[in-house]
Amino acid sequence: MSDLAIIQEAIEGSQKKVQELFDAQKKEIEATGAVSKQLQTDLVLVQEELKKAGERLFDLEQKGATSADDPNTKKDFSERAAEALAKSWNGSQASYEVKTFNKSLGSDASSAGVLIQPMQVPGIIMPGMRRLVIRDLLAQGRISSNSLEYVREKLFTNSAAPVKEKAQKPESNLTFEKQTANVITIAHWIQASRQVMDDAVQLQSYVNNRLLYGLALVEEEQLLNGDGTADNLTGINHVATAYDTTLSATGDTHADLVAHAIYQVTESEFSASGIILNPRDWHAIALMKDKEGRYIFGGPQAFTSNVMWGLPVVPTKAQKQGEFTVGAFDLASQVWDRMNAVIEVSREDRDNFVKNMLTILCEERLALAHYRPQALIKGTFPTSGRSA
Repeated sequence: MSDLAIIQEAIEGSQKKVQELFDAQKKEIEATGAVSKQLQTDLVLVQEELKKAGERLFDLEQKGATSADDPNTKKDFSERAAEALAKSWNGSQASYEVKTFNKSLGSDASSAGVLIQPMQVPGIIMPGMRRLVIRDLLAQGRISSNSLEYVREKLFTNSAAPVKEKAQKPESNLTFEKQTANVITIAHWIQASRQVMDDAVQLQSYVNNRLLYGLALVEEEQLLNGDGTADNLTGINHVATAYDTTLSATGDTHADLVAHAIYQVTESEFSASGIILNPRDWHAIALMKDKEGRYIFGGPQAFTSNVMWGLPVVPTKAQKQGEFTVGAFDLASQVWDRMNAVIEVSREDRDNFVKNMLTILCEERLALAHYRPQALIKGTFPTSGRSA
């Protein structure tokens, strides 16, 4: 047998061993996620065998007329084999003069897929949050009791008139009524394990924010639509004066009805400060056009904000579609805070201590007083009417 044949046989034997070791490496990675020390040692031994075979092949190459133009030919076989082995270990594509011995790897679960970790977007993706607006329309104050009493004028009979000398002066009359606004509590809670709150630091602030938002969402609904029964506030729409339909005329648009309501507030000796609409109704009004197709409220390029008849429009989903409320809100009603919204955490709730659980409570206490209901006008858009 020639020297070249002997070297080729040695290379083929080393190639077979490397293939077997690579198969074993793949199985160990799939099973344990790591490569054993024994397998690493075996790979080093195979590399030594390749080096020896390469040295013998190099000696033969020196005896022949090998090309000196390719810089890779200046490296002996053992150097090229070692480089290729290192590249294939790192998952890169590699080849050298002898037949390749690395097995193809892929991203599927049966191959190297378990080693690929997905990229993660930091934080928690929060859903949309409604813009809360009703509280900002009202006067605000603080209370130190569980109820608020106030006296408002019910009727004033004004008999003032010019009087002749020595004549009987006319008598006027005033009637008052006492009103009570009870403080109510709005609250909710959530449970979480102590471990998850300790380990996921951002979760604490996220939970707090969601609880506070949930509280404010219910407060918004109560301030506008509370019916005053049981533990509910008496909301603006519950005490507002009904819209005077005699002001309406045939062919009136929704914008016309709002204008009539503003006038009705003026008739009550107050000046309206805002308009509360459902977003769908405001959207329909904002798209009103004249007979030539021109937008009445400025169109898409206008820089005007939510304003109609000189008053700010407050779109909120707390207002039912098809209804409108106009009023001098800051003069008509006032929010009284007994306790601002707070977050409290307890380990002593029920069996929390033995279960390593936390109860996170969010609550507030407030009352709503209505001094001048006649300054609030509530109406309904007719279903057969026109928004434009």
